[in-house]
Amino acid sequence: MAEFLQNVHKAIAETEPEKLESLSIPQLQTYRKFLLEAWPYVDRPLEIRCRDHVEAIGREIELRRIEEKAEKRHKTTQEKADQRHQASYNVEKWILIFAIAGVVIGMLTLGSEYFSLIRDTFFSKVQPASVPQSTPNSLYQKPTSIAESPEPEASSSTAKPSPEQTATTTPLLSMPTP
Repeated sequence: MAEFLQNVHKAIAETEPEKLESLSIPQLQTYRKFLLEAWPYVDRPLEIRCRDHVEAIGREIELRRIEEKAEKRHKTTQEKADQRHQASYNVEKWILIFAIAGVVIGMLTLGSEYFSLIRDTFFSKVQPASVPQSTPNSLYQKPTSIAESPEPEASSSTAKPSPEQTATTTPLLSMPTP
């Protein structure tokens, strides 16, 4: 019986509240089982200590199980969030690729539509400014006729002029007279 009481005192000493955190769950379960079995065979003061340690060990085991469940749930939630993030990233990557492709296709379409205009605008040979320009005719200047024929003198005043003789040049612009 002395050896049994030594084992009970040893179990109580090793399961003090400040030492519980260093023990694993299987060790805690072993100590709890031993103290529950020893409970009916010890005197009243030792029985109270055994009961208190059994309750403390039970709370510690329950707390650790809750923490494990929370960690497992957090890990599962984190994995799901990572999967959703990866899926979202893949969708956003494709959206960006299609947006860039749309811009490139639009630029190529505009470039092909206006290629000749752009080519003519930027790559045409411009005449130098020193080339003399022809001056336009004045509005009041009478243009010269190439086939001006002198009018023959009429022999008599009653003679009718022929249609060939009446061909004269008419000015391009006529001035209104005041």
